[in-house]
Amino acid sequence: MKSKHSPRRSGLRCIHLPVLLSGGLLVALPVLADSDTLLQLPTTQSVGVTPNVLLVLDDSGSMTWEDTFDGGSSYQGYNMLYKKRQVCEKVKKNNGNDWKWSCEYVFKPQDLSNKYFCADSNSQAYDPDQIYQPWKSGNGDERYDDMDPTAAWIDFNEGDDEDNLVDLTDPDLEFRYYTGSNCSDSSEVQVSDLSLDEQVNYANWFTYYRSRLNVGKAAGLELLSDIEYRTGFITINPGSETATKVKVDDILDSIIEYVTNVLGNLVSVVTTSDSGNDHLDDIKDAIVKTEISSSNTYVSTPLREALYRAGEYYSDNYSSLGSTPILSEDEGGMCQQNFTVLITDGFWNSENSTASNNIESKIGDANGDGRTWRESYNYSYGGYATLADVAYYYAHNDLLPKLGSGTYEKQVMTTYTVAFGVESTSDDWDDKDRVIESSSSTIDDLEQAAIDGGGSYFNASSPTDLVSALAAIASEIVAVGNSVSGLSTNLTTASVETDSQLIESRYSASTWTGDVVASSVQEGKDVEDDDQVWSAATQLSEALEEKDGVESRTVFTMSGGNGVEFTTDNAGRLSSSQRNDLARMEVGGNSTDDHVEAAIEWLRGSDEYEGDGLRNRTGVQLGDIIGSSPVVVTQEDSTTEGSVFVGANDGMLHAFDLKTGNEQFAYIPELLYSEEDDAGLGYLTDPGYQHRYYVDGELRLASLNDEEWLVSGLAGGGRGLFALNVTKAVAGEDFDEDDVVRWEFGASDDDDMGHVYGSAHIVSLNNGDSAVLVGNGLETADENAAPTLFALELDGVNAGGVIAKLSPSGMTGGLANLQVADLDSNGTVDFAYGGDLQGRLWKFDLSDDDSSKWSVTRLFTACATSLTGGECQTDALQPITVKPTLSRYSGETHTMTSPNLLVSFGTGQDMYADAEDEAWVTQSLYTVLDTGGSHTSLTRSDLEARNFVSGSYTNGELTGRTLGGDSFAYYPSQLEDQDTDRFGWYLDLDASEQEELVEPANLLSNLVVFSTSTSSTGTNFCESTGGGWLVALDTETGLPTYDDSEGSYVTIFDFNQDEAFSADDLVGTLVDDTVAVGNVIVSVKLSGTPTSSVSVGDTVYVGTSSLGSEEGGVSSYDLNVSSSTDTGRVSWYQLR
Repeated sequence: MKSKHSPRRSGLRCIHLPVLLSGGLLVALPVLADSDTLLQLPTTQSVGVTPNVLLVLDDSGSMTWEDTFDGGSSYQGYNMLYKKRQVCEKVKKNNGNDWKWSCEYVFKPQDLSNKYFCADSNSQAYDPDQIYQPWKSGNGDERYDDMDPTAAWIDFNEGDDEDNLVDLTDPDLEFRYYTGSNCSDSSEVQVSDLSLDEQVNYANWFTYYRSRLNVGKAAGLELLSDIEYRTGFITINPGSETATKVKVDDILDSIIEYVTNVLGNLVSVVTTSDSGNDHLDDIKDAIVKTEISSSNTYVSTPLREALYRAGEYYSDNYSSLGSTPILSEDEGGMCQQNFTVLITDGFWNSENSTASNNIESKIGDANGDGRTWRESYNYSYGGYATLADVAYYYAHNDLLPKLGSGTYEKQVMTTYTVAFGVESTSDDWDDKDRVIESSSSTIDDLEQAAIDGGGSYFNASSPTDLVSALAAIASEIVAVGNSVSGLSTNLTTASVETDSQLIESRYSASTWTGDVVASSVQEGKDVEDDDQVWSAATQLSEALEEKDGVESRTVFTMSGGNGVEFTTDNAGRLSSSQRNDLARMEVGGNSTDDHVEAAIEWLRGSDEYEGDGLRNRTGVQLGDIIGSSPVVVTQEDSTTEGSVFVGANDGMLHAFDLKTGNEQFAYIPELLYSEEDDAGLGYLTDPGYQHRYYVDGELRLASLNDEEWLVSGLAGGGRGLFALNVTKAVAGEDFDEDDVVRWEFGASDDDDMGHVYGSAHIVSLNNGDSAVLVGNGLETADENAAPTLFALELDGVNAGGVIAKLSPSGMTGGLANLQVADLDSNGTVDFAYGGDLQGRLWKFDLSDDDSSKWSVTRLFTACATSLTGGECQTDALQPITVKPTLSRYSGETHTMTSPNLLVSFGTGQDMYADAEDEAWVTQSLYTVLDTGGSHTSLTRSDLEARNFVSGSYTNGELTGRTLGGDSFAYYPSQLEDQDTDRFGWYLDLDASEQEELVEPANLLSNLVVFSTSTSSTGTNFCESTGGGWLVALDTETGLPTYDDSEGSYVTIFDFNQDEAFSADDLVGTLVDDTVAVGNVIVSVKLSGTPTSSVSVGDTVYVGTSSLGSEEGGVSSYDLNVSSSTDTGRVSWYQLR
């Protein structure tokens, strides 16, 4: 049942055991594809409070059963023993009224019919198509040993005791299974006839998976794999003689050290236990040793009481597990997330009268649906509190009223439910107003409990389905459980100007979905919700819901260098490697073709197999958009007709109609396909999916030779870039894959190619070629590759081929980003500038019409200290990862030999996790003059220093900073008090806030505008420590704008927010009525971590991520720019 509260998940059918992301914190160590260092999570994710997770396992008598047929029925309800099985039948008592179980040992294995040994009939039976791995035994990938098929353990807890061993390969015992849908005699396979590997697989099933309880144990242990959340365990009948329970507590000692490094302050209160990994061992032992004693054979399945008990435990009202696991206010408990995962194989029934009365009196009809429950044999007895009511109550009522206030007023419990071997029919309940215990309606109620409890419902029909369900739950807990204040926050990641519209891309970290939103905007005005014109995610979802919506969607890919429409009809045109990638989840049928087609349909937007073997997307098919900013191209002579392009981490480049937001087409790069476990296009369909990047690079669009071209790298998604011709799409004409798909260039083409995070540029070169210029990026296939500029053929017979390849000799390290310049405005690129992780700024001279004369030189090295031997030492590195901003120096002429270009940039990086054991290195903002000639290999000693003045100023909602610094003259001039030549200026950022620049600067007339990011230290668990500053300085001087006519500096920001620039915006004391450098606010604090900025007129719009309880958004800042300046942009795209 699809619900307004929460999506349904049912019938998971994946057959492999996913490896979970290590991370109770969203900034935990990354999951990686090609590199062991590149992040696969956005750095704007906040450090939250480690969530609590209570695993509740059904230990009723039916959990010992080994047959699960349609609807969860058990024809025999037996325990398999050596040579014998226990068979229980329901018989009437002597008085003929009540039922009870009568059990006796009557069967040998060979006496049971085929259906018991056929996975198509009995989902508990051995399935030769599945791999049965031993249970997880420790943190990480550690598992118990494979079973010896000649001495398999009947009961794991009895070990290798002689009476507990059975030889599964003994032909006299006839251990066997059947295949196919008919389970006929002809499909019989004897274990004794299998290969050794197959016998081991069968033995693993026999010991680890053959009973429902064992499967539950496997799933529970999988949930505990590679996690750092606080976890506890209890069974639904904790009062039985074999019951085990372990309170919720921290699992890993290492989390203390990790949080210490993240927050920069020892936070010993994060853990309430000194046991560390011992607690993990306690839980694992409790799960493994859970047994169903004879006293449990007739025990009921009191799920209401079990969930009620979990809620009361969180509410500090269940002493058997100790005090509440919710942390104190000082430890961040007010914003801690609390989860309960309930695993059961059967229909719930009532508990004892005391518990029932407590539930009825406290819970009642909490969700207000009016549904009641009744006993199965006495309809006159029942109540109002269904299982869904219990889940709803604890999801909406404050667990600890005395803890927290305001934004964090309530602490609630989120419920996940997993039904094993039984199905919900909640789309068509037999009785919408009533739940009958021990009937299928209780499974409908189980699903509704997940919906009303804010979690998800899973229906697992086979052992590995259940394990995968728990992996999917763990994935959701990692994403949701650590989000600050529990908000599904949309983070604004980009904005671009199109006449009077602002285009924003957003993402939600709790669901890893995204959106592109168009809003009307006026210069100087903030963007409000009412300004929204369209939402691409909404348009796409609505289109897919229409009849033939999935079939009519246009999606292209590439295979073997050729464009292919990505449809099930074209599945055969994909390479074997691509098909293997897509077939990994093995759903949709029994053949590889079926598996591939199911994945293709899912990727095209179908929800047919969502929750039924493939990942559930919560109703939104557009993936998260993080590193790729939307780019707009309008039709000729129009500002409203055209296309919006953006890359998303759903594996696609998307094109949307500028006026309506409707998707025009999507493209899946061939470079994304991979057969690695945790990468590739097919990994997106995995219910255990953990976030990774796909099409996350910076897009570049340009008109060249009357055609519209798009190129983009993949950033963390893979090595290389792709090129598309989008002419017809922009023009609104019909098109197919041959019109759009052009070429891709990756590591297989040149092992000097790496992950391209920065811009690729579509240009005309001085040798007459149309080309794509791109840096080789990070983590190159050849780890010894130098910073390299590739010039690739744009079109023609050699499209995608290498025209030229420039790199310095004797150097290593990829070229992170790139900016190009057409100095003489003749339409061809003359120079390119880019930096690397070692802080080296490279200049590529492409001004000659003979490509053999093109050259590369080091212009500057950014370093927090002096260089040693011409290089910056590791403890002072200032990586240059942003694209430089170029402008003309107004004091000189501009020639090929003396360009006199100002190159503005900052230092910092967000592609790698910061080393935990290294001190923060001060990062800086720079403007460096390229005079040409021999003035290369410059350092900060060749620049004039600026510095922020200690302290800040506050005026209303704004907090601002000022700076200090002296005037200087650029080479070859010198002021009287200037002792050396100066080639620019630098400004050190605030090391105490770990301030850095990871977004490129903007130019507004004479001003260069930077959006810096900060990561403050502290112990406020409930608020994001991320933030940033907007810094605006005169490009040439690195100071506020100077008014020659007034002989003083002028204000830059409207600091008092009165919509005017005046003396009221100044701070400090004026001396002789003259405005000095220190009187002008040059930097204002942002509401969150900046993700991009653009300008409309004299207004700068800054997109920010979330900060604490505040959602990300777009803020506007009016700047006072100089109307008379010779300084201007000189990027090739502006002047061509």
